[in-house]
Amino acid sequence: MNTHNITYITDMVQGTTTNADGMPLFLYLQKELKHEHQVVLSFKDSTPLSSSFLNTTIGNLVDDFGLDYVKSYLKITQCSKPVLSTLKRYFDGLAKMQDS
Repeated sequence: MNTHNITYITDMVQGTTTNADGMPLFLYLQKELKHEHQVVLSFKDSTPLSSSFLNTTIGNLVDDFGLDYVKSYLKITQCSKPVLSTLKRYFDGLAKMQDS
């Protein structure tokens, strides 16, 4: 497993509210995970995350690779408490959907 340097979300996207905002990040993450590269994604200075943004980025990755694969290759760092809470709820929701 190859590890890249930290990827700052603020360098990848203009915002974190729309599906369109999430597409550049999704395409980057999709390429990296396809090649089994671990990505360390920093949410430092990011704005609150919408469900549309998360569905485009994380949701589509899970559709492509599966939840366990995404969780093993995507590492999240430097989150504010609200962003971390949103991400935790989102991943918990994905896990519940996978179990049903």
